[in-house]
This record gives sequence, structure tokens and C-alpha cells, in this order.
Amino acid sequence: MQANKLRNPYPARRESYIYIGLCIAAVIGLAAFSLLPEQAKQVLHTAGRLHPYGHLAAFAVIGYLTGRISKTPGQRILFFLGSLAFGTGIEFCEHFIYGAVLETHDIGMDALGVLLGTGIALFLSKPVSGSEQTSHS
Repeated sequence: MQANKLRNPYPARRESYIYIGLCIAAVIGLAAFSLLPEQAKQVLHTAGRLHPYGHLAAFAVIGYLTGRISKTPGQRILFFLGSLAFGTGIEFCEHFIYGAVLETHDIGMDALGVLLGTGIALFLSKPVSGSEQTSHS
């Protein structure tokens, strides 16, 4: 009887809060990392042939987390567009703050990552047939 009192009556809400927290942390971390001065980025070895895949992976994580947070098609569209705007905004900030070349291929990799992450989130969030039904025998 005591175990029932301690059980969380809203496990889906708790899971949603976890995804929201992870998403906020990922966005803040990615923004802070992206807006480091160029010298710091060179020390961290973020340039080179693997650079585009870093964009793809980072924005796939953002797309996945926002895909898990959203509950309606309208929310998914808004989060998707917001994630695209975030990636584009980071590139423009780097351009205006540091005078870096506007890297349109990075924006493309960001968009591809958001699309991939959102797609994975939608695929994994589909309920398995019959899993939400309970038998009343």
C-alpha cells in the first residue's frame, strides 16, 4: 500500500520535463560553444573535414529533443521552424560578431540535422499497436 502512495501519478509529465530540461541545456550549450572566439574554436579542433558532421549531430539532438517535447502537429511545426531559425541565427551571429564568412553549408547541415532528429523522435514516439490498451478480464 505504501508503494502506491510514492508512485508518480504523472509519469508522462515528468518525462516531458526531462526532455524540456535537456533541450534548454542543449540550446544554451550549443549557443555558448558556437559563439566562442575563433581562437578558442581552433584550440578545440572544431574545424576540418568533420566540422559539418558536428553540425549535423548537434542539430539532430536539438531536433530529437524538440520532437519529443511537442505533442501536437502545430507544436512540432513551430519547434521545427524554431530550430531551423536557431541554426541560421547562430551562423549570422558568428558572421556579424566575428566577421566570419557566412557558412551556408553549415546552415544546410543544421537543417538536415533538425529534420533527422525530428524524424527519429516522431518514429520512436509512435505507440506500439495495442500497447496502450489494457484487458479488462
